[in-house]
Amino acid sequence: MGESGLSQIQVPTMLVASTNDFVTPAVSEQIQAFAWLTGTAHKYLLVVGKGTHFSMLDKSAVQVSALPDFTAQLMGPHPALARSYL
Repeated sequence: MGESGLSQIQVPTMLVASTNDFVTPAVSEQIQAFAWLTGTAHKYLLVVGKGTHFSMLDKSAVQVSALPDFTAQLMGPHPALARSYL
């Protein structure tokens, strides 16, 4: 959406970032985008420390056969804790 698109959002918005996310790095993907949310006063940035791109994935909520076998390293140190915060 870029800066021009994000600045037009007028509804409450929450962006989620994880400090160890190598798929969508927090600074370039969520933190910069959060700064562009100027159309709403109700904006929230949730940053999961030591979280990864997959920390909030709940394999029980989706078809397990459609998911690769994630190792603990890809899920992060405390995926259940990360899900509870979300």
